[in-house]
Amino acid sequence: TVFNFSFKKQWYQRRVRGSWSSEGMTFVNKTENSIICQSSHLTNFAILINPSNKYFSGAEELTLQIITIAGCTLSIIGLLATIIGLAVFKQIRSVLTNRVHIGLSTSLLFAYIFLLIGPDLVADKGVCYFFSILIHFCFLCAFCWMLCEAINLYLRLVVVFDSYSKMFLKFSVFSLVTPLVIVLITVIIEFAGENGAYIVENEASGVRVVCWLDYQARMAAFLLPLLLILCANFVVFIMVMRVLFASKKSATATNKTHWLARLRSAVAVSTLIGLSWVLGFFAIGEASFAINVIFAACNSLQGVLICYLYCFAKNDVMTKWRSTIQSSFGKSSKDTSGLSTSNSGAPKPRFNTGAHTTKSTSVPLSSKVNTSVRVSNTEKNGKYANVYSNI
Repeated sequence: TVFNFSFKKQWYQRRVRGSWSSEGMTFVNKTENSIICQSSHLTNFAILINPSNKYFSGAEELTLQIITIAGCTLSIIGLLATIIGLAVFKQIRSVLTNRVHIGLSTSLLFAYIFLLIGPDLVADKGVCYFFSILIHFCFLCAFCWMLCEAINLYLRLVVVFDSYSKMFLKFSVFSLVTPLVIVLITVIIEFAGENGAYIVENEASGVRVVCWLDYQARMAAFLLPLLLILCANFVVFIMVMRVLFASKKSATATNKTHWLARLRSAVAVSTLIGLSWVLGFFAIGEASFAINVIFAACNSLQGVLICYLYCFAKNDVMTKWRSTIQSSFGKSSKDTSGLSTSNSGAPKPRFNTGAHTTKSTSVPLSSKVNTSVRVSNTEKNGKYANVYSNI
């Protein structure tokens, strides 16, 4: 943010937390009656949409910065846990729904990281361009994956479509190529036009303010794609809610448990398809700061909600992890017990009889066969109740 202080003294400071501080302020230029300074505290979600093209300062800017840094840090941890939790086991990773979750989580992970690092790197123009492009591309990828999540929900819950041949490949191509095309067009405009698209500059002084899309480029290359995706996702949200609510018609309206389940379903679906991003479009006028606070809190914590709702709260994922951990500890304990027995000097048979061999191996084999049949039946016959069992 560029501030123009009408001070006769050649000194620039700003008020933070009730005291004067020059931290984060850089001297830019001085005229007869004013000093132009630049603030480097612009790491907040308010800059991403910013329809009114207003940049906050002082305590408001500090509040948004704290919310963004805290929320993004927690989301980065949560998204890493989600990716690991869903990608380690082939049985979980092979499910289309979980693979789409991994794609969304990966895009959001890099978007949060670059958002924390990039906007303030205005000292070097090349570095500023680079991070501005990365932030733009990663968030567009995340929005496209949110649309893919909505399409997947629609196919599984509304249409109940069972043929998913190469669906993940189609989702991946769409979520990478579409943002790439938008970014390339923006870059061409950046170097072909007189006004830069990827750096916000102060019109009066020409000082670089933040490494992000300027107002016109932001409207065309960021807000317009986001708005189109949110409109499509909202339509899917209404359809999915109708299906989920209709599946609980047998429950009485006064049943508190079922109403809580419906509320949880709404939160889970809206989190997955990013409906909270619509708040940014209403951050205008006198209420812009209050709305931006809610907007920053909701969207910086989106990764945390995804981690909880689609990893830690999913029965199949947690059951697989528990069984793996228990079997690992059980195997270790069994090996230790076997070692103790062999060292005790007890007589051991030289050869196993055929009957004993058959008996010792039949139980695990039958258990394995039953488990595989149960999983395949779930994937084949499970309609919307099994695909999103935790919604």
